[in-house]
Amino acid sequence: MATKPTGRIGPFSVTTTPTGAVGAWNAIKFPKSKEEIERFIVDMWASAMRRAGATILKIVPNKQNDFDFTIATPNGPVSMDLVEFIYRDGQGKPYDGETIKIQSADYASQLAETVWKKSAHYGKANSQPIHLLVYVTHWRFWSNEVAIRLTQHRLSEKPPIFETVFFIEPLDEKQGNARILFPSKDPLEGHQPEEFDQHFTITPNPGNWRLVQGN
Repeated sequence: MATKPTGRIGPFSVTTTPTGAVGAWNAIKFPKSKEEIERFIVDMWASAMRRAGATILKIVPNKQNDFDFTIATPNGPVSMDLVEFIYRDGQGKPYDGETIKIQSADYASQLAETVWKKSAHYGKANSQPIHLLVYVTHWRFWSNEVAIRLTQHRLSEKPPIFETVFFIEPLDEKQGNARILFPSKDPLEGHQPEEFDQHFTITPNPGNWRLVQGN
């Protein structure tokens, strides 16, 4: 199985020791191959869905040149495809970038384009529902609420073929923050997308964090 590169993401923890508190970034140890990474992500998604009350009976990996997984549900099987979202704001390797200021409108445009590109690959929906699971593996690609809602707005204006588009950001090696990008209803709550053109977030590299202790 071919090795697939990933970024670095995971929680920053603080542990109390006899000599004081110690901080450490616990970067997730992703599997190496594409197939293993996708299984890691889809299991994380399934865990999040079950916590939210969904019933997922079984997850079956498919052969190459097919959808990544078939999900067995009480209402019948659904197809699930996965795609990694990589935010690009310059030349070179995106995992190596250190730009910590992310424009929410640019993020949303790229995230929506990732979905539309996958949608165009399949042309049209078939009798078995198709879901898309978009995921991130790098700290710099972490979303914010405005970016998510702008993405939802873009996808509602130009719907993909997928019945549902999920988005998941790993919190640790077992849990992730899962959202639904499509379908959605009035994600901007009456506002216009142009109102958020100047919105941005700053996400510092957790690998550079240092624990500062007071007296």
